[in-house]
Amino acid sequence: MKKGLLLLLLCILSLALLTSCGGDPSAETTDDPSAEQGEAPEGDGEEKILTMSESSGSPSGVFNPLFISDEYDREVCEMIFEALVEVDSYFNVTPCLAESWEISEDNRTVTFHLRQDVTWQDGEPFTADDVVFTYELLCAPDVNTFYGSYASVLQGYEDRKSGAADHCEGIQKVDDYTVTLTTTEPYGLMLTGFVNYIRIIPEHIWGAVDPATMTEQADLMRNPVGTNCFQLTEFQPDEYLIFDRYDDYWGGVSEIDRIIMRIMTADASLAAALNGELDFGRISSMNPDDIAMYEEAGFTVEQIYYNSTQMMTVNNSNPLLSDKRVRQAFAYAIDRAGIVENLVYGYGTVANQPYREGLYCRPDDADMNLYEYNSAEALRILTEEVGWEYRDGVMYADGTPVEFTLIYPEGNVARMNSAPVIQEQLGEIGIGIELEIMEFATLSDRCAAGDFDLALQAQGPNDPNLRAFYNDGIYNYAQYYNQELDDLFVEAMRHVDQEEQATYFKQAALILNEDMPSIYLYHWYDGRFVANDLAGVQCTALTNFYQLINWHFE
Repeated sequence: MKKGLLLLLLCILSLALLTSCGGDPSAETTDDPSAEQGEAPEGDGEEKILTMSESSGSPSGVFNPLFISDEYDREVCEMIFEALVEVDSYFNVTPCLAESWEISEDNRTVTFHLRQDVTWQDGEPFTADDVVFTYELLCAPDVNTFYGSYASVLQGYEDRKSGAADHCEGIQKVDDYTVTLTTTEPYGLMLTGFVNYIRIIPEHIWGAVDPATMTEQADLMRNPVGTNCFQLTEFQPDEYLIFDRYDDYWGGVSEIDRIIMRIMTADASLAAALNGELDFGRISSMNPDDIAMYEEAGFTVEQIYYNSTQMMTVNNSNPLLSDKRVRQAFAYAIDRAGIVENLVYGYGTVANQPYREGLYCRPDDADMNLYEYNSAEALRILTEEVGWEYRDGVMYADGTPVEFTLIYPEGNVARMNSAPVIQEQLGEIGIGIELEIMEFATLSDRCAAGDFDLALQAQGPNDPNLRAFYNDGIYNYAQYYNQELDDLFVEAMRHVDQEEQATYFKQAALILNEDMPSIYLYHWYDGRFVANDLAGVQCTALTNFYQLINWHFE
């Protein structure tokens, strides 16, 4: 890019930053950067301050890792709290609050040996009591959280959850620095799909609170005390958060004194980065023009391959959509490769089942139907196999035009752009599609209630056990049931060895590829911009802050 053009773009983007933050370009400037939305007070110039942006949403202030319900609060909690173990970008388990562990011969009990040099950010010692308290809380009758579902594998969970027992049998304190967790039967993802997700909270703070009222404790939520190397010291909703270094961190002293997280739009984040005001942040769209501007401004762009799948959820309880051949026809009718190439700029791959390339549980392409774009094949299936009638550009079922409503969330650019493309391409085979955009929370409520035909969503935890999405649980928005599939997920969890697990996960993936309970669209990459003098950053599909203690300025 020529120098003059770059300067012009910087001026334009700086103007966008002012207007997006509520500033008036014609107004006088101010020496107080906190006067504009999204900007935080600056340090004294001698501190090593890392400034980052959060451009996908604003944290709500639920800073207790057991009760978070969105990724924005989760991201804040990841900077403050820690789990017994961590998982790196290759799904290897590494020590954290537990320095070592052993797994019993029957694969049901894990014994964790805790670090003895850990203190909470208020100076109190961390012990086994905190671990037991945290896990017991997940099992308490009056506590209903997303993470509570993970604890259901523990021995005695049902008795504790029902109130029949005062303690969960599968959680035991051996001594002040040793804890055991025992499952009802072998659970293959005990470390990577359970322990890694549960960040420990302090008993001396939360132990006196009635579990039924914990979500109402706004003051405790917004003044969290964790064990990580940074602690939250200021929170201005919709504007910024400030994290100061915790000097007594067990893993050493961070070379960064303070982290400022600014809440801003994606456009404002780009402008601020190019203006030299940011060191790190999320790239909401992998637009090649944006990527080029980041790189020309000296940033490194890190690509993160998510383990989730963008998909069009199908309500299988709708009689017209309950036939797998209809769903297969839809897969043929949508140019998913075109969506990847044109709407996510090639930063993705077509999905024909839930597991992306590189995961040990993904079957080979040769074993799957790839459903390559073919509208003629889609028409053939619907008319010759399903028995619908196509005339004058309209598809009929029992004499009635086939029409559905596709709901999708506002704010997600890729889904907003995909919706009209899907509408057009299904229209080419005579399927009428009405589009309806709404807030993400509303869309989730509609899907949970079964009040939809088709919906654009993402699916997938960061582990291969997708049973919750396909059994009779609350996350089965597709209303799809297959006993053979359910048995495969259950059997996979009885094995700790990944090669043994893979046998069952691959069979499950092939069933999903055949039945297409929802239309898998693509797996995708996300981006992070990193300043050229910021080192030690290891972003993964699980977290932006793996080994945060190692971040430093060169």
